[in-house]
Amino acid sequence: YIKTIIYNLLGISNNSLSEKDYIMLGGLTGVGKTTLIEYISQLLNIELFSIEASHLSEEHIINIPFIKRKDEEYSIENSKPFLLSELEKIQKPLYSPEKHLEIINNNFELKKHFELYKKEIETIQNKYSRIFFIDEFYRMNNVRISNLLRTILNGFIGSNKIPDNTYLIFASNFDSSDEGLSDIPQNHQFTFLNIIKSSNTEYKNYILNKHKLETNTIFIFEELLKINFLGFKDEHIHISPRRFEEILLYINYNIENIEVI
Repeated sequence: YIKTIIYNLLGISNNSLSEKDYIMLGGLTGVGKTTLIEYISQLLNIELFSIEASHLSEEHIINIPFIKRKDEEYSIENSKPFLLSELEKIQKPLYSPEKHLEIINNNFELKKHFELYKKEIETIQNKYSRIFFIDEFYRMNNVRISNLLRTILNGFIGSNKIPDNTYLIFASNFDSSDEGLSDIPQNHQFTFLNIIKSSNTEYKNYILNKHKLETNTIFIFEELLKINFLGFKDEHIHISPRRFEEILLYINYNIENIEVI
């Protein structure tokens, strides 16, 4: 996943991936699509602007006309879309260079990828100022909003061009039982990157690198993995990786009040 996104950022073809393609991250809820983009943001030290498509309204995307008066003359002008205005506020790196290096050195996975793609990361940092991540891209019941969102694929928000130093990436759930998921059109502007569930070992290493857990929490974590608690699912409950992480952090915070048997 990391290699494909790095190559896409550089505009380099990777097997079937064209430099003109946008990446669409696919997978079940909680499998780690958003976490992957947050990881990329940290690795590159580029600020992430993330939004769920289902939270957008028409007013966020269109140019709203207003009347402007100058002396005795009136004219109609279009305002910049709210979404673009918020996006353009991001001008600085995520961290200072010193803080970024400290974060990299304190995380085994980040350090491994940083050393592997050091030259590429430097090139990307000079090319981009922000990552624009649109999640739940196909979870739209409003046809008009869906059509407005698709103009973003042509590099525009409303009638305004998205700045060249903005990297666009998308995600959506592809679960046929997920209500609100519209039919996915044939669109050759996307390269679909299917995010599959990590193994228990991979997930454990990710969690332990990301959080400082108490010894008893780690013990509970390992026991839950043994009984496949991460994959627990019934009619009412689905323990996704993201929810499992939240449970672990709750346990870690309250570990003094939890009796480990």
